[in-house]
Formats: sequence, C-alpha cells, structure tokens
Amino acid sequence: MCNFLKLFILLCCFENFFGCTDETKENDESKAANQPESTVTYKLTIQKTGTGTATIKSNNLPGISCGTDCEESYSEGTTVTLEVVVDSNSIFDGWSGEGCSGTATTCTLTMDQARTVKAGFSAKPDTYALTINKSGNGKGTVSSATMDIDCGSDCGETYTQGTVVTLTATAAKGSSFAGWSGEGCSGTDKCVLTLSHAADITAGFSLNVATALSATVIAQNITLTWKNPSNRDLTASIVTRTPMGKTPGMPENGKIYSVASDLGDSTVVYVGDPSSLAFVDHDLVPDTYVYQIWTRDDALNWQGSALQTATIVSPTLVLEQPTEFIAPMPPKTVWLRGGNRFFGYPAEPEEGGAFVTTGEDLGTRYLGQFYSTWDPRHNYPVEVRFGGDNQQKA
Repeated sequence: MCNFLKLFILLCCFENFFGCTDETKENDESKAANQPESTVTYKLTIQKTGTGTATIKSNNLPGISCGTDCEESYSEGTTVTLEVVVDSNSIFDGWSGEGCSGTATTCTLTMDQARTVKAGFSAKPDTYALTINKSGNGKGTVSSATMDIDCGSDCGETYTQGTVVTLTATAAKGSSFAGWSGEGCSGTDKCVLTLSHAADITAGFSLNVATALSATVIAQNITLTWKNPSNRDLTASIVTRTPMGKTPGMPENGKIYSVASDLGDSTVVYVGDPSSLAFVDHDLVPDTYVYQIWTRDDALNWQGSALQTATIVSPTLVLEQPTEFIAPMPPKTVWLRGGNRFFGYPAEPEEGGAFVTTGEDLGTRYLGQFYSTWDPRHNYPVEVRFGGDNQQKA
C-alpha cells in the first residue's frame, strides 16, 4: 500500500513540473483552433515597400509585429489575419504578393504554403497654402477652376504638393482687370501654377475712367467730349467746373451728386451715364475754367481723371441805338450786335434790373462796359453809337 501512494505522488509532481496545468491546456486548445496539429510548417514573410512608415501585425495569433518581427512559421492550414497600422504621416498604398491584395487594412490568408506578403506605403505629400490678394481702386473676383477658391470672400486654400491650380480674374462693372503679380503669375490671361511652396498671388483691378477730355468753345458755350478707354463699361460719372485760380473740389466717397451741387469752389455741371461722352456747358461768364471728370464704382468710390481747361473770351460787340432815339442814353431799347446779329434788351428791364454803362462819352458814340443787373452773365465791352447803318427800330 505504501508503494502505491509513493507512485501516485511521484506522478503528480511530474505533471506539475512540466507545466501541465489547466491554464496551459486552455491556451494550447485556443492555438490549436487556428493552427491545426501538423508536423508540416510554412514560413510567412512580411515585406514593407515605399517611403511611408507603418506596422503590420498578426492580430489573431502571436508572432508577427512588423515593425521589427516580420517572419513567423505556422503549421499547415493555419489561418492568419494581418492588419496594417499606418503612421499619421503616411498613406497605405495596398497589398501585393502571395495571398493578399487590395487596399483594405486587413488581409486573411491560409498557410498552405510558404508565403511572402508585401505592403506598400508612401509618405503623405507636403501641403502648401495659396493666398489670393486684390489691389487697385477697382473691384473684381478671383476664382479657381475647381471653385475651391472664390475670392470674393474665400481667398485662400491649402493644396498638396504638385497640385495644378488655374485662376481666373473677373472685373466688376465699372472696373478692369489690370493683371497678376506675385509668385508664378503675370499678365492678364488665366494664371496656371503648380504648387511647390506656399504662394501669394495678387490680382489688380482698376476703376474705369475717361482718359482723354477735350473742350470746344463757341460763344458762351463749352462743349466737352471725353474718351471711354477701350469702350469699357463705366458705372457713373460727374463733371465738375472750377474757375481758374480756385481750388478744385473732390466728391466724397459714398455720396451721390446732382447737377449744381457745390464741391467747395467747384460746381457739378453734369451727372449721368458716362457712355454719352459729350456735354455742353451753356451761357458762361467770360473766364477760364478747369473741368474734371469723376467716375465711381458700384460702392460709390470716386476716382478723378481727365482734366481740361477752357476759356470764354469777352466778345467785342456793338451796342446801337436806332435813329429815332436821341441821346443821352439809355434808350427804351438797346441793341447788342455781334457781327450782323442783334440782341434786344429793354431799357427799363423787369425784375428790378437796370442797365449799367461805364466808360468814355465820345459825343457820337460811347465806349465802355454794358451789362444787365438781372442777367449778370452778360458783361461785355461795348461801343454805343447814336446813328449808323443797319439800325433797328425799338
């Protein structure tokens, strides 16, 4: 009996010494489910290609963590699931080799032969910011062909290295596109650039203005004409008149003006569509005048251009009295003659006016100034005659 107990104790110690515990048995059973008992084994080799970085592991079995451990032998028939863990600065390009393909981050294969599986990775390309700026007194927008830039309001975007961006500038009404400046763009056509670094591009817009102004003087009228550059659309214009020697006034941004508005020493004499390109300033007192055209955009920003001077010269005219009337002056009606044309003025004008003459009485004629206080624009050097040819009766 004692010998039997000794043998039983010896067998139990032998089992514990070689790890024959319940826990060991459970692990062996789990491994056996994926790796059948076989005397044949096959090697699984993982290779990483490309410029990116990542780790590949066998997530259902121990053995592969490639990183560093990229080979493992498995019993014939074992099912292995490989999983890719990509670093944040890399892109997984896909599987190749024996048993795996596609771009899914996991691949399951059966070890029925030795296998080499490749996983490709590439480094994420650098990204660069493209910033659009606008300059000039005009208005406009810049857009990209893919519409990820619409400047207007969205004037910047980030692109991966090597991206080709096509930019188009569109001028607003009353403005023109003046051209590109900055890195990679010039001229006035579309701008096409390939992003290899951060870039700032500027689109210039100018307000359309009349570039040439001319004046023609006829008697007391000045006819103004101006040139619309390249027939470009102008939003609106005003013309100001300033007597020579006075300080020209400037319209205020944000304001709209009407005819006869005062801008300091200047007067607005024309308001309207600049495409008319012509205007007549009537009945001017003899003087030299400075005219200027001002154009505005839709936001009421005024831009001055095209200065022109014009002079009204005092005419040499003759004031004649019909023969029926006798000196001294003034008669009931006086006649102002320029060349062969007569202009009649009542000697006792209405509205409280009066004729005023100053000068030298030469007996049969009177030299001096003649004007009407109720119409002070007419202020002429005159010669008063008592008699003569081509006289008209009052």
